[in-house]
Amino acid sequence: MKLSKIDSDIIRSFGWALVELERTLYERYLVLSPNHSLTTIDVFRSHLKKMERKGILSSLTLHGQKAYQREKGIEATISKSLPKNPLDEMHLVIGSLKAKQKEETYR
Repeated sequence: MKLSKIDSDIIRSFGWALVELERTLYERYLVLSPNHSLTTIDVFRSHLKKMERKGILSSLTLHGQKAYQREKGIEATISKSLPKNPLDEMHLVIGSLKAKQKEETYR
């Protein structure tokens, strides 16, 4: 299966995680994908739904919040998207921290 650039960037946003909250994925995506940094949460959600229809992701509820998990049958495609250097890992951490700050603000 060939992934689009946006699909690939969303998969990269998972890092090593199999399941991730939607808000965390979005914040990580913004940090990892400077070309798409003006993407709104609504556009991001529409991409997630398209990926769900393609069988790449599935949605679930985790701790009362919307989350997504990578499907098991696409590991060969995803292996190219896993973090390969420390900078990718740092971008994932920055995105996670931004998501956590925003969650605390909305509570």
